[in-house]
Amino acid sequence: MKRSILTLALAALVGLGLTARAEDAKPGTKTITDTTVVKVTVLDVNAAKKEVTVKDETGDVSVVEVPETYKLDKVKAGDAVSLTLAETLSVSLAKPGEQDSMAATKTSGGGAGFVTKVLTITAMDPAVPSVSVKGSQGNVKTVKIRNAKNLEGFKVGDKVAVTYTGSLSIAVDKK
Repeated sequence: MKRSILTLALAALVGLGLTARAEDAKPGTKTITDTTVVKVTVLDVNAAKKEVTVKDETGDVSVVEVPETYKLDKVKAGDAVSLTLAETLSVSLAKPGEQDSMAATKTSGGGAGFVTKVLTITAMDPAVPSVSVKGSQGNVKTVKIRNAKNLEGFKVGDKVAVTYTGSLSIAVDKK
């Protein structure tokens, strides 16, 4: 399933809400973290195509494309593998000059990456409550927020930096 960066950013705004700020005080960074562990059994390894067929604990079978940098020489059919996905969403006021960014790294047991989107508040409606934001490509999205008080202190034109960080670790379970 593909998730667009704007969708992730909006999910962060909905999940965290916009924190109120006084005229002189700026809100701190708001962060939520989630970790998901999925245990799968390797059914087939196709090193030529860089694909691994796996079955999860519910019996669902998936074909996973493996990045070129991963070596498949130590993985074989029948292996039990644990996949741990740690995700973090952070929302804060954007720093002056801050721009959209992304980076990724490969580690020995997986990889990590982050994406930051700088969004501009284009409208707020405390009656709904909702906020509309515009991304760097000009795409505008309106989302409901949980509490109208979270709009207090923010104004149209404020820039908000939303950062999604994800890391995936892969471990072959020892028998």
